[in-house]
Amino acid sequence: MTFERYVKICNKMLEKHPEYAQLPVIAASDDEGNSYSQVIFTPGTIVVDDPESNRPEPVNPEGRKPNAICIN
Repeated sequence: MTFERYVKICNKMLEKHPEYAQLPVIAASDDEGNSYSQVIFTPGTIVVDDPESNRPEPVNPEGRKPNAICIN
């Protein structure tokens, strides 16, 4: 998913349900919801070898441009 699509989905949720604005944000550890954690950091950019993989590993950027957004 792109950051743009993620933000559009969030904005549509808020338009339809403005009361969601004050709910805490949590992240699932996997697609089965085996554990959850609260999102406590603001989004930031990161450089990863393969942003499309299930577990992208950060790499030493060495002047490389960011290629992913990290949400937690």
